Amino acid sequence: MIPTGTKGIIFDMDGVLWLSNRIHAQAFSQVLAANRLPEVDYRFLAGRRTDQIFRELLRDQGRHYSEQEVQRLTQQKQALARELLMANPPVDPQCSEVILALSRRMKVALASSASRAGVALFLQVSGLAPVFSVVLCGDDVQRAKPDPEIYLLALAKLGLCAREALVVEDSIHGVQAAIQAGIPVIVKNGAIPLDIPKTPDIHAFIDRLRELVHDA
Repeated sequence: MIPTGTKGIIFDMDGVLWLSNRIHAQAFSQVLAANRLPEVDYRFLAGRRTDQIFRELLRDQGRHYSEQEVQRLTQQKQALARELLMANPPVDPQCSEVILALSRRMKVALASSASRAGVALFLQVSGLAPVFSVVLCGDDVQRAKPDPEIYLLALAKLGLCAREALVVEDSIHGVQAAIQAGIPVIVKNGAIPLDIPKTPDIHAFIDRLRELVHDA
């Protein structure tokens, strides 16, 4: 499953290790309705940074807005999502087994568009913080996925070139970011149908995390 010569594997978090897409979709839906913004299909939001989403939504509606308004909406959505995630933490049941197995063979990193607090909650609940060689969140970059910045930064911190690494993603924006960084991608199928064709940049599609270590 994992290409020969891979020295590091970089995981997205939401939808891959943390089965949180339904919760994030619910939080967005509630905040959009409460602030008289139109409903948006979550497939077009997944993998992106929350403040950039609200900035674009306000702009598309032709509404005059300030950065304070963007931050208010962002914090409202993030607080609601954290509340829902804490009530029922959705760690993938195969997450710990797979991450620990991979960490014995190569460097393991986390590169998520989520906020620092969101990533910290996942690490706390999963108990995997000591296992990751690198942890990056949306606050660590200026340009969020689909821009490749977060994956290029992950490569630099891992000390690897693109072809020595592998990304595991579940969103179209995350897949685009990895491909632009030149890193092969494994796409984890999930709640959000992507309809992505198999290309040379996509190494494989998986339904379960355990498929990553079936040859271990």
